[in-house]
Formats: sequence, C-alpha cells, structure tokens
Amino acid sequence: MALENNLLNKVSTSDILRLMEKLGIPETSVRYGNDCLIFPTICHNTIDNDPSHKLYYYESSKRFYCYTSCKSMSVFDFIINVYKTRGFKMEFIRAYNMLDEIVSGRMKNGFAVIQSPKLHNTNKIEKDWEEQLPVYNSHVLECFTQQPRFLDPWLSEDIDYDVMVEFGVHFDMVRNRIVFPVIDHIGRLVGIRVRNFNQSDIDAGRKYMPLWHNDELYNCPKMMVVYGYYQNRQVIKKLKEVIVFEAEKSVLKYGSCFTMNKAVAVGGSAFSQYHGKILKDAGVETIVLAFDNDYSEEGDRFYGLKKMLREAVKVKGMGFNVEIIYDWTGEYLGDKDAPIDLGRPIYSKLYRDRKTLEEVLEENKEEETIEVSIENEEL
Repeated sequence: MALENNLLNKVSTSDILRLMEKLGIPETSVRYGNDCLIFPTICHNTIDNDPSHKLYYYESSKRFYCYTSCKSMSVFDFIINVYKTRGFKMEFIRAYNMLDEIVSGRMKNGFAVIQSPKLHNTNKIEKDWEEQLPVYNSHVLECFTQQPRFLDPWLSEDIDYDVMVEFGVHFDMVRNRIVFPVIDHIGRLVGIRVRNFNQSDIDAGRKYMPLWHNDELYNCPKMMVVYGYYQNRQVIKKLKEVIVFEAEKSVLKYGSCFTMNKAVAVGGSAFSQYHGKILKDAGVETIVLAFDNDYSEEGDRFYGLKKMLREAVKVKGMGFNVEIIYDWTGEYLGDKDAPIDLGRPIYSKLYRDRKTLEEVLEENKEEETIEVSIENEEL
C-alpha cells in the first residue's frame, strides 16, 4: 500500500492525460470541471460504443468516479477495468508498472533522442472549447483590498506594487491570503486563486488554492488558460517569443524585473494542447521553458529537468522552437526555486545560458549524465 501511495502522490494532471492518450482518449475529448477532468466511460464501454462523458477524475483525491456503474476507482483499478472491458486480463503489477512508466518517465534504452516528433495540429481542438471555461463576475474582488501595506508578503519578494495592480492582485484581510484573478486569453475572468499564509493551511497542502467565497468556488481548468498572456499579449505578439513559468507569481516577478513582460504561466509543469493553440494563434514562434528547479524525494537535482524535457518534446511537436532555461551547473537555484526567484542578475545569467532542446538532447546523449524518458507521441 505504501508503494502504491508513493506513486499516486507523484501523479500529475499531465500524467492522467498521458494515460488516457495511451488508452485511446485524446486530450481534445476531455472536458473540464471544478477540480476534475471528465472523460468518456471507457471503464465499462469500448470506444466504438461512443461512451458518455460520465467518468470523472478528481485531482484532489486522485481517484476516478464513474457515475454510470463503476463508482469509485483508484487509478490502478481504472486501468484494470479498461483492459477487462477490452477482453484482456490486466494484473495489478502490470497496471502499476504502466502508471509508473508514465510518471517516472523511465525508458528501456536510456536517454531518448527526438526523431521527427509528430506535429500536433492544434486546430483539431473543438471549436467551442472556449465556451467550456467558466466566466465569473469580477465584483467579488471588491470584497478584498489592494492597499500596499497588506500586499507586503509579495512586495517583500521584490514584486512591484504597480505590477500587482495591473494583474488585479488583492489581499483577503479576514483569511490572511493573497487573492489574484485568472484572466483568459480574451480578457474574461475565468477563475480566482489564493496564496494562503496561515501555517495551518500550508501544512495541509493548501498553499495555493482556488478561491472559495460565499459558497462559490472560483476554479478554472489550468490546462485551458495561459496566465499572463492577456496582460502581456502585445509584447508577446511583437517578440514572437514567450517565457513559460510554472507559477503565476513568477510572471509578476518577471514583470517587476523587466519592462517588456513576455512571461506567462501554465499553473504547473504540464503544457497542454490548449496552451499551444493560444500561443500559436498569437504568432509565437519560440517558447522558452523556465520551470521550477524541483528535486526528487531521493535528492535527484535533475528531476525538474527531466519533467521539463518531457514537456519540451510535446511543445516541439506543436511546431514551436523550444529553448530551456536551467541551472546547468547547480550553482544558483535550490529545490523548488523558479529561475526568476533570485532576481534579475541571476535570471539574466540563466537566460543567456539557455539551450535549445536539440542541444540538451545531443549533449546528454554523449555524456549520459541524465537518464530520462521522452516519448515521441502525438498529443
């Protein structure tokens, strides 16, 4: 049980989407709810039977729930059910290994080299996908304050007050938390997130959460939103280049360091088809990935790089030039640091030392310093 839980704790939304791809459900078939992904019920139906969208994956509990017949399932039980429906007996250990291979990115032959990744046509995304995004009334932000003295937690991290005002950052004096709106690529309020400062919330894993206010959850599917794009769209369209961070705060930090803000965030380490479409439609040619410098539980400092490389191959397959910002020597960034966290001088150094995806793969193919799995798959 401990082994199962250890693997499940590492499962990300991107991993679940990759799993569903392997099982025949493309990301374009996914629907998004509050804290959940909604899929066709392939747990008891074959794809040929055109199953209904009543299979929910809840990101908070990391469990599936089929509202037709199968009820609650672990990820492993779900995999077993899918194969049973297709006439195959899947033992638990095989289901475990299947998920483990996706999560850990292991590869039988060590380091993978790109071999003409299939171009993913982002135009295949359903035409009404924007209508799936929730749209909220911005008046709720009037319940919070923008007085500088209350925004000190982020001011003390060298985020300019003017930048916070531009991005609509507020403070909830009652619950001691930063509140920031999520604006989609056409300027709609599609979510509100909070950064809690109470230690009890942080210890409970609620450091960053969707806003819950007056019995309404202001959640949005992060896979369909590029944070910061709307505010920075003119610069991005002009430069045709974008810096992609994980966290929203990094966009604000970048805007405090540089006059021309070309930064966006995807709310994690997963880059989706929707992210690609938004940036492709804006004329972006080069995407510079600048993900957090995550270490593994075992202390592997290359763990974050491995995750970034897997996403880089996906981005490359969407037709972008891909560059990577990383602390190659390990001199500057600690565990979980974003490249912009230590300010302009260090970031500028890391940016100058950025490498193309092809350079990273070629270097590590020869040196074999990083063993990572990168699957060449259509998204």
